Amino acid sequence: MIEYLKLLENCGERNVFVELDQGTPVCHTYAEYLKDMRACARKLEEKLGNIRDKHIGIVSDNDYVYLVTIFAIIFSRGVAVPLNNRETPEVLAEAVKKADIDALVVSGDVDTTSLQDVILIPDEDLSGDGEEESSLFDFDGSEADRTALLLFTSGTTSVSKCVELSVKSIFFGKRPGFPRKLTDKLGLLSAPVVYGAFSFYHMGGIIGWLDCSETGCTLCKSRDIRYVLSDLSAFNADIAVVTPAILKLFLKSLERGRADRLGSVKYIMAAGAVLEPETTAAFISNGIGIGQFYGQTETGGTITTNYDVESNPKSVGKPDRDVRVGIEQGEICVNFWGNMKGYYKDPEETRKTLENGTVFTGDLGYIDENGYVYITGRKKNLIILSGGENVSPEEIEAKIYADPLIRECRVYERNDRIVADIYAPGLSEEQIREYIAALNKELPIYKRISHAEKTESELPKTATGKIRR
Repeated sequence: MIEYLKLLENCGERNVFVELDQGTPVCHTYAEYLKDMRACARKLEEKLGNIRDKHIGIVSDNDYVYLVTIFAIIFSRGVAVPLNNRETPEVLAEAVKKADIDALVVSGDVDTTSLQDVILIPDEDLSGDGEEESSLFDFDGSEADRTALLLFTSGTTSVSKCVELSVKSIFFGKRPGFPRKLTDKLGLLSAPVVYGAFSFYHMGGIIGWLDCSETGCTLCKSRDIRYVLSDLSAFNADIAVVTPAILKLFLKSLERGRADRLGSVKYIMAAGAVLEPETTAAFISNGIGIGQFYGQTETGGTITTNYDVESNPKSVGKPDRDVRVGIEQGEICVNFWGNMKGYYKDPEETRKTLENGTVFTGDLGYIDENGYVYITGRKKNLIILSGGENVSPEEIEAKIYADPLIRECRVYERNDRIVADIYAPGLSEEQIREYIAALNKELPIYKRISHAEKTESELPKTATGKIRR
């Protein structure tokens, strides 16, 4: 078990977190973060008494206070439940019930009318200077199985599941951070400054924070993601870790000849979707390196990382340190100390995903002779036609995306036929029909698209920018 608090203490006055407010940086040091965490723990105790084993939700702005609150709860031996502050009141009420939340930290703009039988704590009551601080201590091996975090998945098809992560899932080993080979290549003489686009109610945001804070890096984040480009232009970040939606925004800037909008970013790590060769080439031609990682909430974070997308453009990379990846009946399976305890109070769904400590990811794929992992589709998305044929919608979508004017597409089954929704503002309905007709000639009969619907707006997405199915 790593001594996380001691790692923070060793970094002293170095910046650990920088909030970017439309270009204006607000800096917080490692020492300040530790102090604020202890003060926050004291304020929570004043409101709730002993918070040991209490489930405390957080539904407020994804800012420094949010980050302080999560780990103040965890190191007080409570259970932190980060929630999406953009969800509807009804969804929040269901999450509170599903995660057995005792108290909820909320910002002033959150609609709490649907929340009953839960203590509400304004987030502003937990920030600011406090004379008194609680004593917080690192975990030891005897606490490995203690529940520390409940996180809701960001699935694209079904209702979100509540993932239960233990102390071991978070603190058993030190996160790898960015390899020396990469930082040397980028000419970085010290720990990199990392721009993070993932929210802290998402596993990507939590792991991004742990990766940075455990390795002495500085994480910077936009207070309002709408100003990501102006924030990057005004602040020197070395590496950006981004969602598919932000990657598209960056790509548009490059297409318009505005690579300067990305500021000093030298390398981009993407997640959430396999990188297309055209995307990779666009960044590299502008002198910006690009890689990608793959992970799940159920695995406690990153499974594989690909720092060599030029040579292996379709791969999500090789397994990270301590991660063992296998393939069972075409499905990617993961054995890792970060794996979840299960879905909270849902043994039936847990049995479908977790077996003897191994997470069955639900992703279909394979591993090549060099150890690179490839994702070919999603098991639950697999279309099974009446003739018994299996069709991966992701495979067909990849072929549709060969036309750069097609911005978004979604393939699915309707009346035992393959259909597609396509968003392509630059193409007419007739041009789309002609393109699909030409594409169908390359496909087996059972995979051919019987109908393509041109949509007038972007397709619905999850909070991380994945297209909903």
